[in-house]
Amino acid sequence: MIDRLSQLNKPDRAYWDIVKGIGIIAIVLGHSASRLTAFVYLWHVPLFFFITGYLYNERKYRRDPFAYLGRRIKSTWPKFMLYAGVHILFHNLLVKGGVYAAEDLYSPSRIVTTFLLALPYGISETTMGPLWFVPAWVTASFLFALSMRAGDLCVKPIRETGSKTQADRQAANLQDLISAAAAILAGALGLWLIGAGHVFPYDLQVSLLTVPLMYIAWSLGKLSADRHPALLSSPAFFTAFTLLSGGILAALNIAGHFYMELRSGQIHGALFYPVTLLGIGFCCSLAALICKGGKNRVSRSVKRIFAFLGSCSFDIMALHVLIFKLMDIAWVHVFHAGGGSAAALPDYPCSFPAELGILYRFAGIVIPALLCLAAKKITGHGD
Repeated sequence: MIDRLSQLNKPDRAYWDIVKGIGIIAIVLGHSASRLTAFVYLWHVPLFFFITGYLYNERKYRRDPFAYLGRRIKSTWPKFMLYAGVHILFHNLLVKGGVYAAEDLYSPSRIVTTFLLALPYGISETTMGPLWFVPAWVTASFLFALSMRAGDLCVKPIRETGSKTQADRQAANLQDLISAAAAILAGALGLWLIGAGHVFPYDLQVSLLTVPLMYIAWSLGKLSADRHPALLSSPAFFTAFTLLSGGILAALNIAGHFYMELRSGQIHGALFYPVTLLGIGFCCSLAALICKGGKNRVSRSVKRIFAFLGSCSFDIMALHVLIFKLMDIAWVHVFHAGGGSAAALPDYPCSFPAELGILYRFAGIVIPALLCLAAKKITGHGD
């Protein structure tokens, strides 16, 4: 998500980091049995697909979707393998602690073998669960890039045969229309596959489903700010929209017992799109309020914290469940709590939400963020 982001001005870059920060906090909340779990599940994972679509660099990648795929792999695979290695190295401790009660200890050769199985974005450890998102996101990014390329290919004959003015006008009208049709087709296929109960490697059905979200985001990104009425940029508007959208989503959860879980296919058919987009709008509006919070010390600190967490979103996503399970082990075996038995530890992703809920959320966010900060300092990327 760095291609177009690098071209934005500093306030815009900070804004999208804040959006990601809200999103990753929501993911940790959702995995720690929070009272907000059902609420954030309506939008927290699709949000990251949306951000990617908004930040898509059309000028650089529209004619070369394979370069875009390469960029996505280059930006995720090294970190994926790093964290896969971390999870694998903790496997034996988790077995002894009761998390993997029915599994054997890894021998040195088994550790190497399991690590090699992770090379094609393989998920071998239960604690790696949230990383399912990475190959699905890479695949969705490529499918979205292909849909953009489809529009470019279809208007190429018009550019070659018409006059320059006529060709440009026709190309502008048709290019995006054809790309939109390709994105909608991908989404329709994803809806059909999920409705039929089909599950593919790398969650291809999820990747297809999210392509229209990425196209909608890209389309919104094309709109210049000067086309928006001043009202739509005011704190009053963002406050009203945040309260309204959040209230509707809460009502869906509470009164309508409406729950969505992207990977399991519980998406309520085509309702997935309006509900998810409303949740994404809620998150983006909340981020705008944070950005417009003023220039006092508290407001600046809040902005920096959310933006920093957004920049560490991969690290938090990769490590928070592992941290949950290490806390479970400590709770049972060190503090002799939870009845002193490891029998409850296989509960996933956290075994003691009533006792450790707040600590899960704090540690699951802060520890990976601190590790991310240390890595940035060591590599010089945090300057």
